[in-house]
Amino acid sequence: MPKFNLEDYEPVEDRLERFHKEFKEGRVVTEMVQYSEDRVVFKASLFRSFDEDKPWATGYAEETRGMGGLVNTTSHLENCETSAIGRALANAGYAPKGKRPSKEEMQKVRSRLTEVAALKNEKKVQATLGLDMDAAREIKRLYAITARLHPKAQNIGQRVMKMANDKGYESLNKVPAEVIRELADGLEQQLESK
Repeated sequence: MPKFNLEDYEPVEDRLERFHKEFKEGRVVTEMVQYSEDRVVFKASLFRSFDEDKPWATGYAEETRGMGGLVNTTSHLENCETSAIGRALANAGYAPKGKRPSKEEMQKVRSRLTEVAALKNEKKVQATLGLDMDAAREIKRLYAITARLHPKAQNIGQRVMKMANDKGYESLNKVPAEVIRELADGLEQQLESK
């Protein structure tokens, strides 16, 4: 896994503070350019004064729900907006030389690298145990949806196991992928109806 020091990167908040010190009437305007259930794109525009009608600098960011770290499981919209602001500030010159990405963006890189490493390890384990990859993905999805449906629950694993037991299976790795998918789809419908 590539190594980098997060302390070498600057948070968006620090860049924004410098921008507002330099331009007392400066403003940041964000716009959601694209949105689907799982993907969002934001554009951020920087203006040096209230009466400036064309942006001085812009930046775009894209996020996918549940990808790139835990924050995108619950707050991918907010995370995307912050990233777009960070990109606009970098485009305006508010980034340390050679360090255009913000600290938040590099944290996402680290999270993604960790996810990829975990997935590679998971594939090795599944190959060893003979688990179905589709079923494993659906189990992860079932856990994530259950956690979103019951955000304060401490026993998500027990809830998921009870669902498997109610279907007549003694353990999750014995449940076929299509059955787990049905469970997850049912929970997702409950979540959407809330």
